[in-house]
Amino acid sequence: MSSFGLSPVAPAVKLMCRLRLTGKMLCVAVPLLGALLGAYLAALGVGDAGITQVLLGTSLTLLALAGYLALGFHASFGKRLAELHDGVKIVSAGDLSHKIEIAGTDELALIGALVEAMNGRLSTMVAEIRSSAARVGMSGEQVAHSSQELSQRTDQQAGSVRQAVDTVQNLAQAVAANANAAGELDALTERLKARAESGGAAMRHSVEAMSGLEDSSKRVGEIIGVIDGIAFQTNILALNAAVEAARAGEAGRGFAVVAAEVRQLAQRSASAAAEIRQLIARSSEQVDGSVRQTREVGRSLDELVDGVRTVSQALRSIAQASARQRDDLQQVSTSVASLDEITRRNAEMVDVSQGASHDLVARAKTLTSAVANIRLRQGSADEARALVVRAVELVKQRGVHGASEQLHSRQAGFVDRDLYIFIVDRQGYYRLHGSKPATEGKRVHEISGIDGDKFVRDAWAAAPGEGGWVEYDIVNLETGAVQPKASFVVQINDQQLLGCGIYRQTDKTPTAAA
Repeated sequence: MSSFGLSPVAPAVKLMCRLRLTGKMLCVAVPLLGALLGAYLAALGVGDAGITQVLLGTSLTLLALAGYLALGFHASFGKRLAELHDGVKIVSAGDLSHKIEIAGTDELALIGALVEAMNGRLSTMVAEIRSSAARVGMSGEQVAHSSQELSQRTDQQAGSVRQAVDTVQNLAQAVAANANAAGELDALTERLKARAESGGAAMRHSVEAMSGLEDSSKRVGEIIGVIDGIAFQTNILALNAAVEAARAGEAGRGFAVVAAEVRQLAQRSASAAAEIRQLIARSSEQVDGSVRQTREVGRSLDELVDGVRTVSQALRSIAQASARQRDDLQQVSTSVASLDEITRRNAEMVDVSQGASHDLVARAKTLTSAVANIRLRQGSADEARALVVRAVELVKQRGVHGASEQLHSRQAGFVDRDLYIFIVDRQGYYRLHGSKPATEGKRVHEISGIDGDKFVRDAWAAAPGEGGWVEYDIVNLETGAVQPKASFVVQINDQQLLGCGIYRQTDKTPTAAA
């Protein structure tokens, strides 16, 4: 309406902008009807010529006033209707940031205000949808990445489980073979034990027989001693007989010959008995040695039998333990095979989850693309993240101090609507605030509506790596109201993080900042 400021029709335009449609019609209709009535009365010749002249003058004046008001009505309505049309056209083209301002208090101004409110609400809704779609897409990418890593780990685990299954099966086969071998060895040891026990019994019989032979040798020695004694006595008797024969002279000569023969026979018997005694002594010594050796062998065989019995018992225990191990390993093999099946199913579920994540990311990108060309009145999550990525690259190239001028610049695109870059240190101090440089050097805690300690803690928890989102309440610098906000933050060095946030709408009425 400023174009009518110096125009003669401006008062009429201002009047028409303030009146409702009924008032506008009355403003135009009343003077027009008055002009028509005056002209009608003048035409009827009511009164004298002076009255007729007055009636005609009044009619012309009222007609001119009606025309003036009609012109003001047309100018105000046409101009503002064009403004409303242009605004709706711009909004319909996707620029929801355009504000429709129709001056006045009439119906057209109210319609303009309603369209403006609708555009604001629509911009907020699209911003929420766009931000949610962008954040869902980012979360979907993280889920897809995590699912891919989980899939790789699951495949590795499946390979390890399959290897474990093969190892357990091989071990079970080896244990089964050991059990069979231990059983065969136990049977062989049992037979060896039986033979060793039989040999021990035979050796004991041999010892007993050798003991009998020893006794017989002793008995023969005693008999030889008796024979030796007889020979000695016979020799004495023969000697006495020879003495008596020598005394008898010729009469005893024959007896002397016999006595000499008997004496020789006794001497040979004594000599033979002595030789037999020596032989019996040597034989007794040999028998004694054989008995001792046989007894030693018997004791060794007894020890061998005991050892074989112990070995047999140990082998039987080994065979039983191997059998139990075989059964246990079969159960383990079955359990590991079940684990392999579960791992395989998990891998399939991970693949399904990964596919669903990729589908979610694709749908989120489709939704984001559908509203990406709409120019909003406020920033969205994808724009905030893109702004952070740009700012981080600039800081890497120039440093915080060198990038400061551009990060404060609207022309450089780092301050856009309610989007701006901020840098905060670990103590919560603003080292850079793109929209409000006066805040730099102050702590986040000094800003209205925010829990500074929680913000700093959550922001530094989300910032490492590729960055993340942090949600909090803070005053909106444009509206002065405390609103929920979500900021994407990235750590740029050990002491500072960089971020950009978007204000979010809730059903709660915003609280005005103090």
